[in-house]
Amino acid sequence: MKIGLIVTLGTRDVAISRQVLEEKFGPEAIAPLYYESNGKHSFLARQGGEFILKKFNQIQGKLEFPILQPALEWLFQKHERIDTIVLVGTDQQAPHIGSRYKNNDTLFFADVLKKLLPKRFHKKQDEFDIRIKLLGENVVYLDSMYSQVSEVIRVKPFTSLEQYGQVYLLNQGGIDAINTSLLLNGLNVYGKRLHLLSVNESTRSCNPLRFPEKYLKESTKAKLESYLQTFNYPAIKQLEVNDDVKALSAYAEHRLNFDFERAVFSASHLSQNSWKDRLILETREIEEEEFELLREVYLNAKIKFEQEAYVDFLFRVFRILEGLAKYYACTKIGLNFNFYSWKKDIQNILDKKDNEALKSFIEAYTLDKAGKVKLDLERIPTIPVWIALLEYYDENMASFLKKVRRLADLRNQSIGAHNFNPVSLQLIEQTLEEENMDTSILFEKLDQLFNPRTSFDQINQWIKQLMEE
Repeated sequence: MKIGLIVTLGTRDVAISRQVLEEKFGPEAIAPLYYESNGKHSFLARQGGEFILKKFNQIQGKLEFPILQPALEWLFQKHERIDTIVLVGTDQQAPHIGSRYKNNDTLFFADVLKKLLPKRFHKKQDEFDIRIKLLGENVVYLDSMYSQVSEVIRVKPFTSLEQYGQVYLLNQGGIDAINTSLLLNGLNVYGKRLHLLSVNESTRSCNPLRFPEKYLKESTKAKLESYLQTFNYPAIKQLEVNDDVKALSAYAEHRLNFDFERAVFSASHLSQNSWKDRLILETREIEEEEFELLREVYLNAKIKFEQEAYVDFLFRVFRILEGLAKYYACTKIGLNFNFYSWKKDIQNILDKKDNEALKSFIEAYTLDKAGKVKLDLERIPTIPVWIALLEYYDENMASFLKKVRRLADLRNQSIGAHNFNPVSLQLIEQTLEEENMDTSILFEKLDQLFNPRTSFDQINQWIKQLMEE
């Protein structure tokens, strides 16, 4: 497993005693490397770094890197080698930037460290791959820096890090905007492989921070919440979640696709036995009865409605309408429907002495206001035939299904059937309004008919519960 390290460089990342410099080169030569503010002399990173680089061979033994050294020592305790180190410095060239800010640029510090690190740590590692990336535009502005780093981090010299097993970030010494941008973009690119290091500059000790882990967990929870709100279970597969969350989301995905065998297989991998047993039993019960399958189509339809997938919603409404009309009609007339014997079976039922009134009702039944279009019992029955049979026994149910059938007409004119007409919530509501209904009344009535049990809302609650553990 390869190890990478990204380091942001600031004015404290390379240090040397002023006394050492003055003794070696004289006070006059050293004076331009410092600036005074409130009686305090501070080392200028640009001028000082360039001076150190030129005099490197004479002073390398006196150089210190107080932030990076403890981090490297800690890393070498954990890993045999560090495959790549990327030093991120600054080099501001724009003419509008004052010398005060340019003097703090760390471009020469990066060159100094590239020469110094292999010499100091040659006993730990024989060869070092040290790369330098300099940033020069809007380095103190977070919004601009974030956008720049989001592009920079995906190209050289960072490119190979995307394949590394672990990437460490030491973003302590640099400019705040760069530090923050590298952290956030690093989390986006490397995910859980990114580890954040912090150095106590007083004790010269290094410790990893748990921020990436906490941030990624909260980020994952936020994405998960969003996916669950729209029942987007396939997207959950891309998240870093535990095995039970994966199993539940896979179960829900397969169940939505009516792939009950794969749903049961996914449920069988749950560690929660009560959930596992409940879902497997419920799934098997769905497969056993036609009404249970219709109930499942209804749950499916409600999800499509929540997703605002209105064409798909109408597909399912059509299937529900057809299924309910057939189910209730067959129940009332005592018919065990068979595709091949329909014509004979329905005729036998109508010819029964007890069904004379039913036969008369069906023979007189018309599908148009003019009374010219009769029911056709010679062919495989359609929704109008089932509704007509049901109407004889239950006018209220038949009336409700006739109203729902208006949505089937809307479906027939859509891309889901025979035309290319648009579908929208507004059109659905307008269609139902003509029947003195709306979608809330539709769902209320269907809820009463189907009495849904464990819904996908319950599955979502279980997934949320698991994410809190």
